[in-house]
Amino acid sequence: MKTYRFALIAFVALLILAAAWPAQAQTRYYNFTWSTHSFGRQVSSDPPAQGDTTGFGIARVAPSPDNPGGVTFTFNGTGGGGHGLFQPPDASGLAQGEVEFPTRVDVATGAGTPAGLKFFGPSLTEASQFIVAGFFRGQGGTDSFWGAASPLVTAIANPLWNASVSGTVNVKVEAGLPGVPLIYRIAVDDTLIFDQTVSDGSATVAWDTKTVAVGSHSLSFEVHDTDGTAIDSAFVPVVVQSALTASIPVPAEGATVFNTATVSMASSGAGSGSVTYTLFVDGGQVFTGATTGGIAFDWNTRSVADGSHTLRLDIVDSAGRTASATRHVTVANGVPAGTLNIAFTAPAAGETVTGVVWDVIWVESASGSSNTFTLSVDGRVVATRTTSGRMVSVPWNSHAFANGPHTMSATVKDGTGNTGSGSRSVNVGN
Repeated sequence: MKTYRFALIAFVALLILAAAWPAQAQTRYYNFTWSTHSFGRQVSSDPPAQGDTTGFGIARVAPSPDNPGGVTFTFNGTGGGGHGLFQPPDASGLAQGEVEFPTRVDVATGAGTPAGLKFFGPSLTEASQFIVAGFFRGQGGTDSFWGAASPLVTAIANPLWNASVSGTVNVKVEAGLPGVPLIYRIAVDDTLIFDQTVSDGSATVAWDTKTVAVGSHSLSFEVHDTDGTAIDSAFVPVVVQSALTASIPVPAEGATVFNTATVSMASSGAGSGSVTYTLFVDGGQVFTGATTGGIAFDWNTRSVADGSHTLRLDIVDSAGRTASATRHVTVANGVPAGTLNIAFTAPAAGETVTGVVWDVIWVESASGSSNTFTLSVDGRVVATRTTSGRMVSVPWNSHAFANGPHTMSATVKDGTGNTGSGSRSVNVGN
């Protein structure tokens, strides 16, 4: 038995260099894995294989309240919990003490008791890793024991430090070992967005950034033992931006279009700088342009066959963020009976207008006896004119509308009941 014990002492001494015991050790938390071996099996020069693991969990190493220079050692997790008390190193440079372990391999004559001597890395709470090793002495034999520890790391894997975020963000946090329950608490500033017990070693939480104001915020992650004891924490600063959105105000979803149809494109949440707009029809690019406001494109619908088609708008802002929008329309250049064609000749598509704006509207194929034109801006009627001619010029006061993109819509009805409509997008810049 002496030879066996001396061999173990020599083995551990080779693994851990003697160092001065820290004068004022700090409390530290570690991932801890341990194994016990039945009577007659000696601790080898390599850690136990995974299949030999008795248990694993979280170890807490703290200054001893009763013994200056000593530490207390407690642990819990899969396989149970336990505790120990270690004294400063002796002449061998190794700490000595006792540890009560919950799980031991039974020997024929009993469950065993602590042998009274265990060996501990002398740097203790300053160590990046340490080993606890020794014997359990039963009534009829001895079991060997090995425990290895490494610091518990608490981290916010996503988002990164000082990242710009918008919309819904997947916040990923990590701490502890898979299979060991810990309480994860995630907060934005002082508001909890997640407070649950996690046993997977990591968690991902969807955070809706629209719940906070645009600007700088702190994302924090606290880890607690299942008894509520705080273990560790981490935080990252983030900058919340307005969510970037794309839209196609005109034509409306499901609209029937023919000849030249104005497609208006808009964005929100882009902040400063220009936005690049790219329009696709059935996947093929038909337009691209950049502006600080909205933009419009006169689409020749005769470039595609009559029937259903999909418009897709992709936008990119100056920060590289992207957004998309779609519209489904029906092209009908075989104009149905009773349908009148409407065209704007002023103002130009996408033009910036100020003050009183004069709209020039033409109609094709009208009876000419009595044509009633109605002009609306963003769905609000601003002028109505009836004439026997096929063209009208009607005004609207742009001061009644906010600066930015707007959509003009015109409808006409002739004296025989035929109708038609058209639209155009402009920017108000008073």
